[in-house]
Amino acid sequence: MKPDLRKFILMLAPVGGKEIPSTFEVIEEAVRLRIKGVSVLHFQSISSEDKQLSYNIEPYSQAIAWLRESSDILMEFPAWGTLKHSLEERVAPLVLKPDFIEIIPGSINLGDQVIYNPLSYIDFIIQVSSEVFVKPVFNVFSPSMLIYVRNLIDRGKLNPPYIFTLTFTEEYFPPTIDNLLYIYKLLPQNSKWFLSVKGKTSGSLFAVALELGGNIRVGLEDWCDGQDLTNERLVTEVLRIATSLGFEPATPKETSEILGKVM
Repeated sequence: MKPDLRKFILMLAPVGGKEIPSTFEVIEEAVRLRIKGVSVLHFQSISSEDKQLSYNIEPYSQAIAWLRESSDILMEFPAWGTLKHSLEERVAPLVLKPDFIEIIPGSINLGDQVIYNPLSYIDFIIQVSSEVFVKPVFNVFSPSMLIYVRNLIDRGKLNPPYIFTLTFTEEYFPPTIDNLLYIYKLLPQNSKWFLSVKGKTSGSLFAVALELGGNIRVGLEDWCDGQDLTNERLVTEVLRIATSLGFEPATPKETSEILGKVM
């Protein structure tokens, strides 16, 4: 008898690299990769002028409408930004009611960019997301960010399960197994989490994350390292590792149940 395969969630963050795809191309690719096992699409709009994150509402509106019509994939929008992104801009996509909203719980320097996320912004975004029943996902780049979210939990600002994307980057928190184990031990109870790596990594880090009960976020947004890669190739590599360990990707319905998202 074939043993039951263990489930993991596969999130796609596809918008990155040298060429910025159209919104339609992003949705078309996500729907195609749904067949392979992608159950969450992290969608961000990039301005064609400066190649930076944009909160022009039209691409977000189009993306969620087209995805809802063609697939059961869940949708995540960003709610962070640089100094030029106002609080009003960041919360505007919440009116579209994505399934998840990505919050970076702190300000950091990434390359030449200053990611500006004052605590007052974070508190307000959490409040608004709660009012419209959108689940926050905290993208943490360092242990200190995780500690801040733990403080929010202690203050009663969040409801379980608590969802994290643990992002490793050479600039901030290098992608090593020791670092993964360190931050894993800091996760609060009732947490669900994704591993994300900016740049190159080895399959061993994915394997350890899966064995620890983690999920995987992958895509060109996170892998802009100069290699000739595609989103499909990255998804295929994750699935190869997962299958070899006895895992299979969760469906969107299973993902909703795992992450505590009310359908």
